[in-house]
Amino acid sequence: MGIFKDNLNFCLQCAFLINLGFKYRESNGINGMSGYVKTINHNEIEVLWITVNPQERNVYLYNEWDCCGELWQREYDIPQSAFNSESEFVDWLDEKIGDI
Repeated sequence: MGIFKDNLNFCLQCAFLINLGFKYRESNGINGMSGYVKTINHNEIEVLWITVNPQERNVYLYNEWDCCGELWQREYDIPQSAFNSESEFVDWLDEKIGDI
């Protein structure tokens, strides 16, 4: 394989992140990590920041009050199997987020 083909396969493998509403940001998650970032408002007063870095295979979760102020943060290594499909990734992520 070549550089372009290897990169293309990797990008296609993670393309579902865009379908899930993630946007690529460089040094822009709450933690300053580069990756695909998505925020979710929940419980009427909280915001969950999710930053996925597929190259490092990790996800960073940061939950805060909607007016700022950390509630909790977590970081997990993403198993390769979670990148097999959109549904496997969503199931894995939901398991890690748990009942927030």
